[in-house]
Amino acid sequence: MKTIFPKYLMLLLILSGFSWNVGAQYMTATDNIAGLDLDQVKRQYERAIQRGDSSYTIHFAEALYMQSEFERAFEMYKIADQLGLIVNKYQQRDFVHAGRRVGKETPYTEDTGYFDRSWDLDVKVSAFCSNSPREDFAPFYWKDLLFITSSRNMSGRQYEFTQNPFLNVHTFIHDCISAKIPDGLPEDINTENHDGPIAISEDGNLLIITRNHTKKSSDNIYNLYMHYYVRTNNKWSKAKTFPLADKEFSVQHPYYADEDSTLYFSSNVDGGHGGFDIYKSTWDGSRWSKPVNLGPEVNSHYDEVFPSMAPWGDLIYASNHMETTGGLDLVLFKDTIRHLFPAPFNTLHDDFSITFKNESSGYFASNRDVQGFNDDIYVFEIIGPFWPEYDFYVEVIDDETHEPLENVQAVFSSKPAEGELFTSEEGLGFLHSGDRTFFDYHFQLSKEGYQDKGVVSDSFVKRDDRFILTLKMKRVVDPIEEETLAQGYFELYFDNDRPDPRSTSPSTQLSYQQTFHAYMLRKDDYYRNSASSREELDAFFQDVEKGMEQLQWLVRYIKEEMEESREYTIIFTSHASPLASSEYNLILSQRRFVSVENFIQRWDNRSLQRFIDTGKLDYENNPFGESQARSEVSSDRQEPARSIYSVEAARERKVTVTWRRNDAEKDMGDTGSAPAMQRTEQPPQSQPDQQFTTPGPQNDPGEAQPDETPSQKAYHVIVGSYTTQQEAQNEANRLRNLYSTGAAVLPMAENGRYRVSYGSYPGRQDAEAALRSIRNNVRADAWILAD
Repeated sequence: MKTIFPKYLMLLLILSGFSWNVGAQYMTATDNIAGLDLDQVKRQYERAIQRGDSSYTIHFAEALYMQSEFERAFEMYKIADQLGLIVNKYQQRDFVHAGRRVGKETPYTEDTGYFDRSWDLDVKVSAFCSNSPREDFAPFYWKDLLFITSSRNMSGRQYEFTQNPFLNVHTFIHDCISAKIPDGLPEDINTENHDGPIAISEDGNLLIITRNHTKKSSDNIYNLYMHYYVRTNNKWSKAKTFPLADKEFSVQHPYYADEDSTLYFSSNVDGGHGGFDIYKSTWDGSRWSKPVNLGPEVNSHYDEVFPSMAPWGDLIYASNHMETTGGLDLVLFKDTIRHLFPAPFNTLHDDFSITFKNESSGYFASNRDVQGFNDDIYVFEIIGPFWPEYDFYVEVIDDETHEPLENVQAVFSSKPAEGELFTSEEGLGFLHSGDRTFFDYHFQLSKEGYQDKGVVSDSFVKRDDRFILTLKMKRVVDPIEEETLAQGYFELYFDNDRPDPRSTSPSTQLSYQQTFHAYMLRKDDYYRNSASSREELDAFFQDVEKGMEQLQWLVRYIKEEMEESREYTIIFTSHASPLASSEYNLILSQRRFVSVENFIQRWDNRSLQRFIDTGKLDYENNPFGESQARSEVSSDRQEPARSIYSVEAARERKVTVTWRRNDAEKDMGDTGSAPAMQRTEQPPQSQPDQQFTTPGPQNDPGEAQPDETPSQKAYHVIVGSYTTQQEAQNEANRLRNLYSTGAAVLPMAENGRYRVSYGSYPGRQDAEAALRSIRNNVRADAWILAD
């Protein structure tokens, strides 16, 4: 049977022994049916509804629910809800539980995570071999004896509400053999009223039992209280009343913990959290301390009853909270977390009042195989640990790529463990083994190239048979990397006529690193001889040094990318100031490119050579000599302060470096994007009027003025197409710096890409004329787009 009646039915439970005054809450005085059984009450409600009074629908649903007629109860609750008759959380709760019994949702079904449901347990459950057709519940195991509370005694008084006999305490030995209450216990354990559940101290000198008051409360209910017996010098005292006793409320379900001489019990005394709450009181050998409510961590707005203890000291109780599996469920309160017992302990039915025989077996009560007020005892045997142990790990990953980070130093501290570890190749570090209680862990993480991180977390997630807490670390942002990726190119500067002064060879054995160091040793010559100010020279040589740093960053970056099976082309344009002849300067600019190429090939003990040999890393060079030098740069050998040592002249002696990822399309799929790369879109072959391949005059490409927009032109020479506007803008900026062109980003195309126009022209002939030169000097796959 139900051990607790719903709140709207006076919060009565199996032990109440009352005459039920329905009229006090639901019916007029002339309809008072106090003392009648539930069948008669149910018929009264049904007849009232048939007479047209729909207000009794909720009461009819309640009576049906109490008699385990869940399908009909659910339909009546559903109608009552539509009529606005479900007015409190207890009615909502039983509507939800009725729905769970028949597999249907209600408007009040919710899961707030009040209970932890992740506990796994391998257990065998079977019916107790001495169950009766009546109520059998509240098992209590003590000194090889099993005590149960039962209404199996047919010779006793009948309890009108359930139509069962009054409850008594019964004893069994060897499980199935009924026995008398043993000698040495009080002789008057069983009386003519309700008796049980029972609790006995380990030494056998204290016994507590639940009984019913013989006088009704103001609500016409026979409430419950507790008697206790004390044995001194082998003699039992008379029954004494536990101090918290009043006919206006119930006190019941004793459990005595010998370790700290504490009595746990349940009561609906005023001042609790709602319904029945769990309380405790300590015994000093002669008196009880003032009862203390266990607080909101245990108690809820609903009913918490039948407290007991696991063999290792964790509290267990039963609750009919809105979020139980159904009806009463067994709950383990461990480390401030409410854990619902797993199946087959808890079912859609009432499951409650557990006692342990040892650490792996015992008994509990349930009405899973019966209906109404006929609970049974079940035997359980746990296979393996009651609270299994798991391994707990920390996992550290890159904040952007989510790749595991190896060799992260993690200093940690928590309740179960503290220490220091280094993560494995999989980014994992072992913390501790234990039950599945989650503790706050304090971490201090450090790894070269990443920002140090301090974090506190308990967000473990079960993965296979382990619990893993994942933490992320951010890379230390290299300002050089950040600036170079954003800009999309960088420039390397050279001393006048370097490398290999006065050489007529387009090649050199020197690397850019050698040329760079020689240049920096000549800084004082520039400060002494330049027409530029010291501030201008300071800024310039900072750029020279930054270019070297950017080159060193690029080779590291390219190597990392190559090791991830990516493919790149590095694109160079090499330049000279106009001091020598055009022919000489063209060879000099080629020689400057070769010095940079030498640096890349020789870097890090030639670690990039294997990628060059397999074609994964390729070069493109466009030697321009002096052709791109600004007109204001001096070519007068008679004034070296301007033609050699000035910042204007020095900035023309350079190699510009950019790069393009070649495998981007296959790597990004349909919608992805590849960072820090340039990708070109081939002209659409299905629209020949937008592509012109006939070579035009080989003159310089036309320029759009900076304040002109491409939309004012009819034809655009396209030199790139990108997935993001930022990538396109970077390329336009690069072209403007290299070629002093009016490069611009066109509005997003229908395919979602951003095209970069090198120049825009009013007529087709002008665009064709420019295309040939652009293909030869800027982009071999440039094409024309017609508005």
